[in-house]
Amino acid sequence: MNAPLARPRRLPLVARAPEPAEPPAPAVVRPAPLPPGARAWLGLVGEIGRGYLRALAPDAARRTPFAVSFLVTARCPLRCRHCFYHYATSSPETELTVDEYDALGRSLGPFPVALFCGGEPYLRPDLGELVLRVRRHAGAPLAATTTNGQLTDSIVTQTEAILRAEPRRPFTVGFSLDGPREVHDAIRGRGTFERALGTYRECQRLAHHYPWLSLTATTVVQAANHAEAAGFVRWAAQELRPTAHAVLLARQSPRGGEGVKKVPLASYAAAQEAAVETMRAGSLWKRLRPDALYLDRVARHVTTTRATGRRSFHCLAGTHGALVDPVGQVQVCEQLAEQPGVGYLGNLRDHGMDFGALWQSAEAARARALVNHHATCRDCTHETMGHATSLLFPPNRLLRGPRPGGGT
Repeated sequence: MNAPLARPRRLPLVARAPEPAEPPAPAVVRPAPLPPGARAWLGLVGEIGRGYLRALAPDAARRTPFAVSFLVTARCPLRCRHCFYHYATSSPETELTVDEYDALGRSLGPFPVALFCGGEPYLRPDLGELVLRVRRHAGAPLAATTTNGQLTDSIVTQTEAILRAEPRRPFTVGFSLDGPREVHDAIRGRGTFERALGTYRECQRLAHHYPWLSLTATTVVQAANHAEAAGFVRWAAQELRPTAHAVLLARQSPRGGEGVKKVPLASYAAAQEAAVETMRAGSLWKRLRPDALYLDRVARHVTTTRATGRRSFHCLAGTHGALVDPVGQVQVCEQLAEQPGVGYLGNLRDHGMDFGALWQSAEAARARALVNHHATCRDCTHETMGHATSLLFPPNRLLRGPRPGGGT
């Protein structure tokens, strides 16, 4: 009998080496999207930068200026002793309308700085609309107004309307505060200090909801408050915490007479030093604040000019700055407009609200020729029409500071 065949031994399986895997595709690294606030800030910086470069162009004098002051009304409920605009008059019937501001805005080229002044700007129930019309057509990323703080409802309501319409566009409201209660009230009228502070507190609550709202303080140093000015600036920094504190020196032709301007330079300098120090206090970023540097240089120019009797900067009003008054008259500088035989360039209403047509006219060229050479320019310390339109631009050098007799 044959033996059964043996079952063949099963050989162990040998695992095959895996095929080499395809190298993974390199990951595409995409930058995280910027938050809306950061994008808005970058856009703001870009707008301002482009405005500055336009101002450096050879034909800058024929373009819309870097900064335009819109005096929206000459009306005011107060009679402050240092006010130099007391000679002006306007009424709701004579002031530029919203539609006229819309046409004016369309005629302006893009520009960075718009100042809506008065008078008391918030006496106009349509102030917010005026601001929005100009910004809609001409950009004006840095827009600001100044108030005496007496019209609480109008100030809060209209400011909120501006911020609600443009939630990521900066808007600054400056409050005029000239000293402690007794001093402020002696200058502006009984009860005005408490009303201004009440309005300021309401706007602070508004700023909690609208972080692009800046609240600043402005103090005009004059004969009635110079002794208290520096201490008041430090008090305001502690109690009110404004974004900035502008210290101005009484000038031009005050309602209270020339005596209002009799201020020891040491008192003005001390108040400016207090403002700059308090703005820089608290952090490295604050110590490097460009606006604090700018205000420091303004103070140096003012003190140099007052000490020497000669303007210490080259003025560029008429090239980088313009003024539109409540009824549509245009000038390169409000101080020049007050001088006999100078007046205004003309009225926008006579030019179809076309700013460019008036700004490029022969009258404008004649007015520009007076800048730096008219007698009123010799010892000018105008912080808005002079320093703000000039110190950032050559031949001036902001970092170098003033040169005695440096104005030409």
